[in-house]
Amino acid sequence: LPALRQRALAVSLGGPVGTLAGLGDKADKVIAGVARELGLAAPVATWHVTRGRMVETGVWIATLIGALAKMAEDVARLAATEVGEVAEPHAAGRGGSSAMPHKRNPVSATVILAAHGAARGHVVTLLDAMAAEHQRPVGLWHAEWHALPQLFGLASGALREARSLAAGLTVDKARMAKNLDITGGMLMAGAVAAALAPSLGREAAHRLVETAASAARDSGRSFRDIVIADSPAKARPVAEAAFDTGPAVAAASAAVSPIVAEAKTIRARLAPRKRSR
Repeated sequence: LPALRQRALAVSLGGPVGTLAGLGDKADKVIAGVARELGLAAPVATWHVTRGRMVETGVWIATLIGALAKMAEDVARLAATEVGEVAEPHAAGRGGSSAMPHKRNPVSATVILAAHGAARGHVVTLLDAMAAEHQRPVGLWHAEWHALPQLFGLASGALREARSLAAGLTVDKARMAKNLDITGGMLMAGAVAAALAPSLGREAAHRLVETAASAARDSGRSFRDIVIADSPAKARPVAEAAFDTGPAVAAASAAVSPIVAEAKTIRARLAPRKRSR
């Protein structure tokens, strides 16, 4: 965002046709002085019909909203009744339904996803304005006046909801564990086949796991129990160990600390500096 500000926030001063002929040889000094007074960059050329700054700003905002929408989409899916692994922070009267009083609709996720759905159209409006006709045409670039403020408004609302969502998200660890066991261990089928491959051979290991999966679906028995029972005696300890979710969790956890560290670095860089008295 700071880099975008440097590129996009440039003074627009070019006179009727962009030459500032009325200022003679003082044009450059006037532009520089106005830019300095307003705290803006001084462009090398008038940008009446060069609308890239607007487009880049709009695309950046839409990308921001899209990143928030990914989080919102995940929350909405994980909050569904049949999954039930997370829930938005609840407040009395928020997310209810006039027809179904038991409901707690994911309001924050809905607001963010709605902003994402609306943002794309505004970006198209900004892109259309790039095809400027002659020096300063009517219509296309005036449409920016409707698109850009809306994008900022959508981003503001999405950020507000995302902040609330991130701070108050409720996670149901017991439900997560229960969901992991729904398939009776089939979640680890790939890990089991890979673990058995050195002793049984890749094709034989794959076939054993595939057959066990079919048997589990047909009988309702535990996939884990079937695999261990069907494995050769010498391979059973290996098969049993392959159902341990610990290594997978550890691998995912290893990515958390670097991500958090990077986020803290960015946050510190962007935080307002305290003024010395």
